[in-house]
Amino acid sequence: MDNLISSFSPGFEIIWRNVRSEYQRRLLIIMAKEDKNFKPNTKFIEEHDLKSFAHIRKAIITLEKMGIIHENRIADFFFREWIKREKII
Repeated sequence: MDNLISSFSPGFEIIWRNVRSEYQRRLLIIMAKEDKNFKPNTKFIEEHDLKSFAHIRKAIITLEKMGIIHENRIADFFFREWIKREKII
């Protein structure tokens, strides 16, 4: 699977660069790390030092319009794995 993800890496880098907001990128990293449907609550927001439900919702709407997430999950399994491998320290 590593070879497959590596072969997609140039395309994923382009997608990542198109996500201009650091907040949206941070949200994608959190979503990849959690690896399940993203359902933020007050505790979750505090644990991840996120701003508010309104900020999260705005970021989700933008990422949905970009086709990056669907139904509160990163739409592409391989992109999700790439984020885990490349962006989570």
